Amino acid sequence: MDFGKAFRELREEQNLSRAEVAKQIGCTASALSKIERGKVIPKHVTIETFCIMMRVPLAGFYFRAFTMEDFGSVDPIHY
Repeated sequence: MDFGKAFRELREEQNLSRAEVAKQIGCTASALSKIERGKVIPKHVTIETFCIMMRVPLAGFYFRAFTMEDFGSVDPIHY
């Protein structure tokens, strides 16, 4: 999963600065930068707060965060 990519994409889509988002979700701009660069994994409550602020369903956030590598190889279904 790439939580940082999801955080960064959503923040940039809404043209918000790291400082603005960090203040709203209760962390520092430095901590948010570390999340966005994949240096730390955010707590679930931080993700929830971020989603509420961005008005994005939690499932939508996780959809962005998952990568194909998270699913591994998938065998085709034969009918």
